[in-house]
Amino acid sequence: MEILLLSVAAFVAGFVDAVAGGGGVVTFPVFLFLNLPVSQIVGTNKFVSTAGTLIATLTFFKKGKISPEILRLALPFSVAGALLGAVTVLLLPNEFLKPVVSVLIIGVALYCYIRPNLGAQHSYTGLTPRSSRLVCAAAFALAAYDGFFGPGTGIFLTFFFINVLKFDFVRAAGNTKALNLISNVVPLLYFLTQGTVRFDLAIPMALANIVGGYCGAHAAIRKGNSFVKWIYVTMALLTAGKLILDACLH
Repeated sequence: MEILLLSVAAFVAGFVDAVAGGGGVVTFPVFLFLNLPVSQIVGTNKFVSTAGTLIATLTFFKKGKISPEILRLALPFSVAGALLGAVTVLLLPNEFLKPVVSVLIIGVALYCYIRPNLGAQHSYTGLTPRSSRLVCAAAFALAAYDGFFGPGTGIFLTFFFINVLKFDFVRAAGNTKALNLISNVVPLLYFLTQGTVRFDLAIPMALANIVGGYCGAHAAIRKGNSFVKWIYVTMALLTAGKLILDACLH
């Protein structure tokens, strides 16, 4: 029953994560309900999300929704940031981030809601020196945040691609998945060395997450920007709500 419950959560998380991010909102409460230690939750969830993110990334790439030039530029900065975040998470408490991140995510969701045409058109024309520097900074900072804390990483990345690089929601989701994959793999390797992955749970959950990620990526591509946007706003608000609730409970 434990594996079944977690696998269903992993499928749903993989679907929404591929579309808009925020899959941790689905899996973390189930982990906590089953009273797993926090170290095992972090390691196991990273294993699961990495599997689904890989399939979603490949799907978006095959459909031409990922920009190779951005991926090449951001790769080393994402690796460095993710490594920094993964090392730091085991050394420092991250509870102080919950209220701050909650406010930021709510602000992002409201901004998207009041801008009905945001992300509707793809007007990206290529990297400039300024936008290249911003991509490097965002890749490093958000990968470090992902390794250290995590909730909302995909939401912030998608917002960056739409507002700074002028991507539409579908292409923003594709490029977000590619950078998420990098920032997931590095901490995962570190957590594996620390023995914090429950493989008896992680493997069936990863399979379910892969199916969810595949379905979510195809749904995003097929249904288009409007579908992705509303899933994005919904998951942003749910993520913020979970963080606020966590902060209140602690």
